[in-house]
Amino acid sequence: MLMNISRWLFRVVFCYSMLSNLSPILGAELVVDVGSRKTLTTEELLSRPDVTSIEVPADVVYKRTMTYRAVPLRAVLSVDHLPPDQELQIKATDGFVTNLPPKLIFPATEKGVEPWLAIEPSDKPWPQAPTGAVIGPFYVVWSNPAASAILSEQWPYNVESIGIVTESAARWPRLAVAEDVAAASPVRSGQSLFVTQCLPCHRMSGAGDSTLGPDLNLPRNPTEYFQPRALKALIRDPASVRAWPHMKMHGFDKEALKDSDIDAIIAYLGYMTGRRHWESLQAVLADGKIRSFRTRSCELATGGCSTVLLSSSNKHALSDGTIAPARDRIHTAATRRISGAPNSHGRTV
Repeated sequence: MLMNISRWLFRVVFCYSMLSNLSPILGAELVVDVGSRKTLTTEELLSRPDVTSIEVPADVVYKRTMTYRAVPLRAVLSVDHLPPDQELQIKATDGFVTNLPPKLIFPATEKGVEPWLAIEPSDKPWPQAPTGAVIGPFYVVWSNPAASAILSEQWPYNVESIGIVTESAARWPRLAVAEDVAAASPVRSGQSLFVTQCLPCHRMSGAGDSTLGPDLNLPRNPTEYFQPRALKALIRDPASVRAWPHMKMHGFDKEALKDSDIDAIIAYLGYMTGRRHWESLQAVLADGKIRSFRTRSCELATGGCSTVLLSSSNKHALSDGTIAPARDRIHTAATRRISGAPNSHGRTV
């Protein structure tokens, strides 16, 4: 009698264990909220009439040609356009969030670029990525991504939900550089690259949706505690600078970010450091309690330090802009350092 009960319990536990191991795939659900909210399962997506096998050369995650069962992303959304002031927001289970502008999902002209929702079959799980990451159960991939300059962080995996949000520029105007920053400045191109390649994992001065990585300007900016060469190495290959068992930052090869792209991102980070410092100084002088003070400032990518003297008599100039903001001097110095041009003094006053 006891032997039979033991065998029965063993079978129950064994079956439960097997079902538990399969549940992440069998029970996978995708929430799509674009106009109307719906929840789609793996089985529902794989049984659609428009599901097909696609081949993706040079897959961004696997670094080789991959074949997927996939459905056109536009068909999953069930809409034929997005308002110009909206973005498609794709969230992953680990806190990664990427926002895709309408022009990528619905290009104005036929460029041959096509976004797909790849679905991991329950009977044939995808391999782990070279980094060890689990990619399923849903993954957004692209056909002919070069046609629209699709970047590496616009291939989200571990997808759990798709929705629409107001465009990033309207939600977080503080991400933008000042209008007087030249169009050709690396700071301006760095802003664009930061929003696409860094904001999916990080925040900037509180702006951003992701919860995966730390804020890159609060309480400190990495330009304040990394030398330029080390920061560039960290972005390119984090493990070459510091590593630990559960690190998540994967780094960027030269197909994802060229050297000049990383330089531009560092220039933008430095600019945002200067903006934060300048706003802090404005706040101190504006309260009227301190008439003047000196502050020691070690400025970002220049690697140099200077002593800044500010006084309450300059408060009007701080507000009307007659004194050039420190951030403009800072980003100029950072650009010189990155490009290898001589930096005459390295001062920030």
